[in-house]
Amino acid sequence: MNGARPSAAPLNGASFGHRPALDGLRGVAVVGVVAHHLGYLPGGYLGVDLFFVLSGFLITSLLLAEIGRSGSVSLRAFWARRARRLLPAMLVLVAAVGLYGATVAASSELAKLRRDGLAALLYASNWVQLASGENYWDKFTRASPLRHFWSLAIEEQFYVVWPLVALAVASVSRRPARLLGVLCTLGAALSMGVAIHWFDASEGSLRLYYGTDTRIGAILLGGAVACVMHQSATSRGDRSSAPFGQPVQIAIGVVVAGLGLAWWRLEGTDPLLWRGGIAACGVATVSLVAVAASRRSSWLQTVLAWRPLRWFGTISYGLYLWHWPVIVVLDQQRTGWSRPVLDAVRVALSLALALVSLVVVEQPIRRGAIRGTAALFAPQVAVGMVTAIVVLGTIPHADRPAGTTVRLADIEPSSAGATTTSLLPAGTPLRLMVVGDSVGHNLGEAALRLASTEGFAAKNAALVAPTLHPS
Repeated sequence: MNGARPSAAPLNGASFGHRPALDGLRGVAVVGVVAHHLGYLPGGYLGVDLFFVLSGFLITSLLLAEIGRSGSVSLRAFWARRARRLLPAMLVLVAAVGLYGATVAASSELAKLRRDGLAALLYASNWVQLASGENYWDKFTRASPLRHFWSLAIEEQFYVVWPLVALAVASVSRRPARLLGVLCTLGAALSMGVAIHWFDASEGSLRLYYGTDTRIGAILLGGAVACVMHQSATSRGDRSSAPFGQPVQIAIGVVVAGLGLAWWRLEGTDPLLWRGGIAACGVATVSLVAVAASRRSSWLQTVLAWRPLRWFGTISYGLYLWHWPVIVVLDQQRTGWSRPVLDAVRVALSLALALVSLVVVEQPIRRGAIRGTAALFAPQVAVGMVTAIVVLGTIPHADRPAGTTVRLADIEPSSAGATTTSLLPAGTPLRLMVVGDSVGHNLGEAALRLASTEGFAAKNAALVAPTLHPS
């Protein structure tokens, strides 16, 4: 998702070699996220945490390597590399969403498209969506094509702050890897501890899910592993390539099985997620990243080095960018296709767009297709142009269809069976109360938004994790 290549992260100022297993992990992560968004893998959203761990591992490894070579960190060079790697493909996608707003989107979508497009350009999507009450788990209203940018925003915020921290550490410590590792460990523990402490089952978990402070823990865990591996390589010169022993190989299998169960069963609205579940998954995930990055061989590295997984890892950034807008735009309402056919087309189109993004946009720019004076001004010009496309493309038009939302007043009461219809006297104000568990809570949130536009009263009385007292 982050567009970086952790498979070649350096330690001790030099590359420790290509790690195909890390490419495979990125492939697993993006496949899990896509499968989740298509509705086939309830816990596939945990692939985002795998991306977070990989990002923390890679970026911290790069910073420690630079400190090892030069004793400092070049902020300008670091941020320029990140911009070359991440901005081009992102700008193309946001521009495409702006064109979608200008041509296809219903008028009811335009305000949200403008808000989310500008937030994406500022890498503030997570906070903007949180402030606007955007429910990541809402399945009953048309989602924004840019809803998935919340995670990219968190990563970019990390990319802005973390090199500053590394520079400060390098300037005050003779053993920067150790101090940075301590900061990573303490930061991860604090982030995950705060999330557990703040969780309130009756209020839901959107603040915890979107917040940079409550999601940074996974990234810092990856950073902690990078620090440990850096110290190991520099202090002991550990370059053993012997296979892990049988107990470790078995332990790897146990961790993989546990994470697999979480990806298969752990719903995003399950209270267990914020009662230690996401922290446990983060620790398990970072252990697999450490194994995949190790010089010592294991059965996990063999599996993750499988060529199809590595290929998915290669296109993971573009696939993450494009798959969600494709899912949102190509729905059954617009196409009329059966679900299997629709999902097959969605996957094929997402893969094609990701491949085009890699070959036409990402690789040429990363390899220096834009040079000299043009390279100095290209980012500003591109951002300005995409901003204009988003703003102009989301201007409402009088002839723009308002969408297919059905007003309650237009529904014929007789359309329901006589045995299930309960008619109220004409003019009776409509009041709706939703009760239930986590599913009812999501329905209730959708009902509250609908009530504000349709003119009826609604109350969400559902509890995400109700406590029952026998007395």
